[in-house]
Amino acid sequence: MKNFVSLIIIDDEVQAIELLESLLGQVKDVRVVKTFTQAAFALDFILENPETVDLILVDIAMPEMDGFEFLKELQRYPVNPCVIFVTGYEEFAIEALRAAAFDFLLKPATLVDIERAIKRFRLKCVQESLSAKSRLLFTRLDPACKLVFSHHRGIFAWHTDDIFYITADGNYSNLCLTSGEKQMVTMQIGKIEKMIESCHFFRINRSTLINLKYFEFADQKQRICQLAIDGRSERFEITPKKIHEMQNRMLRGLLK
Repeated sequence: MKNFVSLIIIDDEVQAIELLESLLGQVKDVRVVKTFTQAAFALDFILENPETVDLILVDIAMPEMDGFEFLKELQRYPVNPCVIFVTGYEEFAIEALRAAAFDFLLKPATLVDIERAIKRFRLKCVQESLSAKSRLLFTRLDPACKLVFSHHRGIFAWHTDDIFYITADGNYSNLCLTSGEKQMVTMQIGKIEKMIESCHFFRINRSTLINLKYFEFADQKQRICQLAIDGRSERFEITPKKIHEMQNRMLRGLLK
């Protein structure tokens, strides 16, 4: 876990932004990365820099895209910063909780309000870190257990046999399951490759990891590799060099 909290502020009133910046400047190990007067621009920034923002302070009553619309749109993507609504309308509190906001602060926010919210956020991060360490321990104790992937709503776990193949999607990845479902996760394919290097997966090209349990054939002349399960098949591009590497790995008995 980082030793500081990075956040952005979204409010259509410049004075409100300046007040929050002043308060946050008095809180240890907190960095305001950027401020926005339009929620749409903030959303673009977050999607372009998914690992940069831990926390978002956002007003609710704003033109064009209000705070609730912003949060709803954010939840469509595999990003996971926490959202704290900062508003002058107390009646929005219940709706904010229903929208799954992390916290709700009334304007004008005080230093005590900000410090309490940051403290709650830090506690949440510590709890998630301990949970992640526990999952790692169980994985080491039982190599056959499920793989755990991060998702913008939390975490998901699948047994290796349930994963047909994995494809890259920018800073994210798509898990294509044997059931035919697809699930986007907030992990780059390179990180996933390292996480499952002891399992029966092989990276056949820059953007694809395949489950060797479902390997059917590879054709050097056509430069294709085919997976198959229950009458369903998928083909991928592969170089002769990668075919040779895959053959050596399978012959070494790493395919269980």
